[in-house]
This record gives sequence, structure tokens and C-alpha cells, in this order.
Amino acid sequence: MNRQFVIDLEFILKVLDEENKRIGGEYKRILNSLLESETGWVPSASVPILKLLFEREISSDGEILSNILKRLKIIKTPAYLNFEKNQSWRDLHFQILEWAAKILDAKILSLNPEFLKVSDIVISPEMAVNAESSKQISFVDLKAQYFGLNQEIDRAIDSVIHRTAFIGGSGNGHTKEFEEKFSDFLGIKHCISCANGTDSLEILLKSFGIGMGDEVIVPALSWISTSESVSNVGAKPVFVDIEENHYTIDCNLIEEKITTRTKAIIPVHLYGHPADMNRILELAGKYNLFVLEDCAQAHGAEYEGRLVGTIGHAGSFSFFPGKNLGAYGDAGCIVTQDDEIASKARMIANHGQKEKHNHILEGRNSRMDGIQASVLNVKLPRLKKWTDDRRKNSETYRQELQNQDLLLPKEAENVKHVYHLFVIRSKKRIQLQSALKKEGVETSIHYPTPLPFLTAYSQEGYLKDDFPVAVRCCEEILSLPMFPELSKPDIQYISNIIKKELS
Repeated sequence: MNRQFVIDLEFILKVLDEENKRIGGEYKRILNSLLESETGWVPSASVPILKLLFEREISSDGEILSNILKRLKIIKTPAYLNFEKNQSWRDLHFQILEWAAKILDAKILSLNPEFLKVSDIVISPEMAVNAESSKQISFVDLKAQYFGLNQEIDRAIDSVIHRTAFIGGSGNGHTKEFEEKFSDFLGIKHCISCANGTDSLEILLKSFGIGMGDEVIVPALSWISTSESVSNVGAKPVFVDIEENHYTIDCNLIEEKITTRTKAIIPVHLYGHPADMNRILELAGKYNLFVLEDCAQAHGAEYEGRLVGTIGHAGSFSFFPGKNLGAYGDAGCIVTQDDEIASKARMIANHGQKEKHNHILEGRNSRMDGIQASVLNVKLPRLKKWTDDRRKNSETYRQELQNQDLLLPKEAENVKHVYHLFVIRSKKRIQLQSALKKEGVETSIHYPTPLPFLTAYSQEGYLKDDFPVAVRCCEEILSLPMFPELSKPDIQYISNIIKKELS
């Protein structure tokens, strides 16, 4: 991410004065550079002061000021100011600038010599030209996403706080609004919000009556939530190896793992690529099994034109901050067409209540809070655009990394991959990861160990030959940076490091 700058009013006024006098100075060039790169910020409280000073000292022509204000990014003014005796308006103004800069992890751009003396985060315009930090590319850049919609996010969160609409009650319409909007997005009847994506899986399993003595088919490669949710309801996760092309459960191996105790299959749409749902549904129908989709990494992914989560008996979603649709904390939901399952899941998520103090069964405390729902309501309308951007980024990676000694992600013809992760495979994974880290590129591994070989399942005595594909993949997979805001030059930068290391 580019360095961000909170701009002092005096600098903006200097540029406006140059603009009014039709002088094309260096300061104007610097400001235009910040505006074009969307890295120039001003606190909201400074805007009316800027307008007042401009009209009083420079010109009554509002169009000059308006043209700059339209291009500046606005951050809300922090409320935590420290009022002391004999503070001038400039002192208070600097406090506002300083707090805004700390929130943004930014520098303050100022012409004021006093400001330049009092803090190391204040720099002159001349220093700003050379202030670009060393190249750093995050694995997921949540700050870049926030900067693109900060005013809407701030407004939504402020609404929750000022209305104290934190959990339930008549004041919290945010959660209900999200449930309705996400149901509409998927085209499904019920969306039941909950605290996180792990809870959503456990609640689903309980809603379908799965528990002690039962078995549930799960893939050998996933995040532990998939298998631990099964164990946590008293059932046994039965692991099946993955298929090599898309890293989802190998449907050719499922049937041999089915026993009289098997009650469900949990297909995981890993990395954003849907599992082979037709084969899974066929097997489920043959053996009278439930299909509970784990969609934690696949918001908006499609299988033969149908959105994942709507294909099986029910679906589970996570809204962890780094997901394709992420909250600002933990959150999750359950989706289903089944009225009875929806009713039971909603009760389990809220202490088994059908209405307040009427506890029909023993449940749990798993509710989505108002802040998470309000953030998701802002983000959901952008999910399709973000998915398109992820897919474009995946194509750029493919173009840059074609004909290299590594395996790129494959996409089946009948699916729409949403690229929660862009996962490559190489026998030189350790060298690649080290080279990328040295050049400021953050990567990750999803996942370093197949589920059956985690310490949590060591008592089962699984052998590597039981899951050869998962074992091999976990030794070679490497997740590269992938998020909608990732730029083409950044992808080219990453790819050039990889190509150099492989040459």
C-alpha cells in the first residue's frame, strides 16, 4: 500500500492560492500527485475552516476549492481531543491532524515550521516526494479496502454506537437487514446469522440431529473448523483425500468411506472453487445423507450457474475479516430452504429460545452483533465487483506466470471460481517464499498440514499413504497475495520475483 498523507490546511491554501493566480508551482504538482494516487486525506472538521480561510484570504470563487475537495479523501474527525489552557486554534488543529494520521498510519504534510519541529510524523512537501517507503505488499490489505469506503463504514458503525444497537432488541435492525439482503443475494429462503463460521457449522450439524456415534465425511484439506465442528457435536469426522486439480474432496473416494453411521457430507469449496456437487448429491441421495456446504471461502462462487450454499441441504458461511465478504470481527451465517431447519438453527444460536425467556431446547450464545452486521451491509453490494476484480487479478497472475516451472490454479468448466486465495504449487516453495519475503511480499500456506495429521487427530494413527494427494499438496502449495485492490503492477512485481527465483 502507498504511503498515506494527512494534509495541513496551510499547504492546501498555498496550492489554492497558486491555482487562483494561475501559477503552476511545485506544491500544486505534489498535491495533484497525492490526489491522483488517492493518498491525500483531510479531517472532516478541517473542511469548513478551509472554506472560510479560502474565501477570506484568497478568492470567493468556490469552483477552485470544490475541484480539490472532490478529490481529497475525508476522514472523520476524532472526538478524543485534549483541551488545555491557552491553546490556539492551530494547536487544536494539529491535534486533529495528529490523531487522524495515527488512525491512518500516515504522515502529516505541512508547511508550518512549528508542526515540523514537534512530531516525527510531520514532513514537508519536499520530504514527501522522497517519503515512499520500501516496497511492501500485504497478503490481504484490509486497510486498502477500508480507504475505498471509509465514509460509509464510519457512518454505519457510528449509527450502531449512537443507537446502542449492539446485539438484539428493537434498536438493532442491522442484523435483520443483513439476513434479508444476504438471502436475496443467494436467492434462498432463510439466512440465520451467528457469531462465526465455526459456530455456523456446529449449529447446522445439531439442527440436522447429528451427534454422538454419527460419522460425517469431510475433506482431508481444509481449515480445522470443518472437522472440529463435527467432533464438537460428538460425531466423528471421516477424512477423504482431495483431488489434485482443484483441492476439493475427491468424489471417487467418498463411497468407500460411507458406513451405516454416516449421516452427512461436508464439501468444502476450498480457496473459492466449488466442489463437484453433482457427484456429492448423487452419493447423498443414494445413501440418504445430508449435504452441508462449507462456503467459508466461496462467497458468490457458482456451480453450474447456482450459487454455493444453495445447492445442498444447507450452507455455512464465515465473515472473518479476510474473507471475500468480511466483517470487522468474527461473524457467520447459516442458509437453507428448509423452514424446520431454519427455525431450529435460529433457536440454537440464541440459547434455544423461540421467543424471549421461552427456551425450547438447550442452545448457545452465537449471535452476530450490530457492528459486524452494519459493516457487512455496506460491503455486500460490492461483492460482485470485488469478485470480478479477484478474477481479473487471477488472469493477470496467469499471464505473468505462464510457462514457469510451477502449477497454477485450475478452474473447472462448470464453475465460477471466486479466488479467495490464489494458490500455486512448486517443489521450490521454501525458496520462493523466502525470496518474496525478502522483497517485501507477504505470502501464506493454506494449509501446511492435512487435517488427519494435526496433533488433535494423532490418536487415530493415520498414515501418509491414506491421503497421498493432500500430503503432496501441503508440501508444495503457496498462497500469493490476492485481494480486489491488488494492482496489476504489484502482481507483475510479485511475478518477476518468482520468475527470477525459478530461472
